[in-house]
Amino acid sequence: MRFILLLLLSCLYLFADLTTVKIGVLAKRGESITHAQWDATAKHLSEKIEEYQFEIVALGFDAMKKSVAEGTIDFVLTNSVYYVDLEYHHGISRIATLINRDHGSMGLTRFGGVFFTQADNETIDELEDIKGKRVGAVDPLSFGGWIMAQYELHKQEIYQEDMLLTFYGSHDDVVKAVIDGEVDIGTVRSDTLERMLEEDQLTMEQFRIVDRRSLRDFPYISSTALYPEWPFAKLAHTSRRLANDVLTTLLMLPTESRAAKDAHIAGWTIPLDYTSIHQVLKELKLSPYDKHHEITFTEFYNTHQNELRAVALLFLATLLIFIYVIRLNRTISSLNINLEKRVKERTKKIEELLDEEKEHSELVDAVLNSQKNIVLLSDGVILLRANQAILEIGGFDSLKALTTAHPYICELFLKEDGYINAFEDNEWIAYIMEHPDLEHKAMMIDQRSGEKRVYLIKTASFMIHLHDLFIITLTDISELESAYRLIADKAVKDELTGIYNRRKFHEVIDLEFNRAHHNKSTFSIIMFDIDDFKQINDTHGHNIGDYVLKTISQLVSKHIRHSDTLARWGGEEFMILTPIMDLKNAYDKAEKLRILISLYPFKDVGQITCSFGVAEYHEGLEKSVMIKSADARLYQAKGSGKNKVVAE
Repeated sequence: MRFILLLLLSCLYLFADLTTVKIGVLAKRGESITHAQWDATAKHLSEKIEEYQFEIVALGFDAMKKSVAEGTIDFVLTNSVYYVDLEYHHGISRIATLINRDHGSMGLTRFGGVFFTQADNETIDELEDIKGKRVGAVDPLSFGGWIMAQYELHKQEIYQEDMLLTFYGSHDDVVKAVIDGEVDIGTVRSDTLERMLEEDQLTMEQFRIVDRRSLRDFPYISSTALYPEWPFAKLAHTSRRLANDVLTTLLMLPTESRAAKDAHIAGWTIPLDYTSIHQVLKELKLSPYDKHHEITFTEFYNTHQNELRAVALLFLATLLIFIYVIRLNRTISSLNINLEKRVKERTKKIEELLDEEKEHSELVDAVLNSQKNIVLLSDGVILLRANQAILEIGGFDSLKALTTAHPYICELFLKEDGYINAFEDNEWIAYIMEHPDLEHKAMMIDQRSGEKRVYLIKTASFMIHLHDLFIITLTDISELESAYRLIADKAVKDELTGIYNRRKFHEVIDLEFNRAHHNKSTFSIIMFDIDDFKQINDTHGHNIGDYVLKTISQLVSKHIRHSDTLARWGGEEFMILTPIMDLKNAYDKAEKLRILISLYPFKDVGQITCSFGVAEYHEGLEKSVMIKSADARLYQAKGSGKNKVVAE
């Protein structure tokens, strides 16, 4: 008994040393359901990141904004539009986007909103009929529960004052309000009705969907366009190291884990592009694009403190230039009086001013060169001034040498997907200024080391004598970019073989389904399995088994096209996706691989064979059916003697 007591006290001591990390979750369906969904995720993070104890905090809209402002939570999981608002006002930053799970277990990274009314309501057939009716929604800040619907109504010139609008605080309560006849029509996010149906809270026969849309590869009812799913974001005070640990753990979350099942998700992915959400908020003039919103200095400083520091330093240089220009103009004006009589005096003044100009120029250069980042001054196209950092990276000994070789600085940018490069009209600065909500990056070669470096671009504008000038800073983020790509790469690669994993294969085949549908083309998949692999492990040990898996992965990788995708499906099973390849050619490809593997001399094992199943895409075929077809052909090959290829 004493031993058990000591053990319990020791455990309590260990837990007491753990740092508590609080995750604020928007309670869209109430506090109890929020904990039921996300407590398992907190437990999973606590188990994987041992020095921290993670805790879910269910919050309403107002409570979440207060918690973020006061810094009483460390991470936020909230709807997409509320994230944009918190990002703007409090500097939170997204690190991942959730992958929702539909009825077929397919991962979804986008969602919509739905209009619905009672099945026997004959007064509302289309959105135009909403005018003058009682409308139920979730909250003014609920994206799927109101803002998506508001945007669709706005496009048809139907405004809030045209209806009797009531907010109920949660999606479930909106549905119940429609059932009880409190409102004529309700709007909730796209998977709410299906979730409540699974929980036996309603039947679909009770409702009729208004303005239903047909959306390819989206399994839920929707009356709106689709937008990026909820982001998982860190607060400004949360350490980057902890954020990276959380990101890695979320990306590696197994699809069938308790955390994923409780949350009704298929996992997590790297952050999506939220540009479409910014567009909705701009059109509706909602925060942070509300014309009447008064931005406090604290909010502005928290969001733009790095840019403000750079602009402040460069403003000093600009101010000195401006003072010099004013003094020069005044002096020249005075010298114009009695020009012939005062020619000697004017000459003397000009010489003095030239000396001052040299001093000012040296001071400006000193301010610019005090910055470790690349700092540029431009009129929008031509480079006017730059600090020493860009000269060292570009391998030039002077600004004149740089501008002579490259009049437009963007000529130094490498042409890489996802990065700013040399525009045909060289108006890259205007493009960045017009898209402040996007993250702009460029890639250049550092001539000192020959390495490719990645830079984050920020711009600010000011005016001198009715001329627009631009200050551009380029911050080296190469190490951060490499780390982020490494994390993203780990999430889609099989740890043992180094080839793609099952999750990545699902992403690739989803893209190929869309491409084949739009282009009216075809493709095939090849599933193959190592014959008698268990016997290899039992006879020679798991180290030899791992060697066989890695060798076959390398062997097949070398003998497929660059456009083909090889993935480890699970255990000793593999998948190959072959774009624009019909069944006959895919069969021939599988046969060549079968022969190649059977002839390869595996050390300590001898001959190894594989069985293959091949399936071809055709219009209207579902992904799950295609995969099951390849799987059935594979086991048909095994059942008929192994070391064979069977096609449809």
